[in-house]
Amino acid sequence: MKQEELDETITAYDQYLQRMSAAAEHFCEDLVASNYQEISGVLPALVEGLAWIHEALENFVKLKYLPEEVLKAFRDFLANLYEALQNKDYVLLHDLCEFELPPLLAQIHVAGAQIN
Repeated sequence: MKQEELDETITAYDQYLQRMSAAAEHFCEDLVASNYQEISGVLPALVEGLAWIHEALENFVKLKYLPEEVLKAFRDFLANLYEALQNKDYVLLHDLCEFELPPLLAQIHVAGAQIN
């Protein structure tokens, strides 16, 4: 991959992280509006997006653009999210998406990250 292509990929990834943060915010608003009784139609897109981020994050860690610790933190978040979904714990799901996901997404931006 040429440097220009890599730069475009990094830009697209970082922009996607911003959009994911906005989607998580909308998802949380929908959960609150339903009094934590209904899962929003946003959830499938959110889950699909998190899977895409996970795959991209794995590659950025392999390329040493990000440290292994951020991948572990992301996987821990996904495990907690899965558990909340399995238990139908929509309050926990909300809290994970509102309070844990945005700082995690900020932590895994590649632009400006130091290459190890």
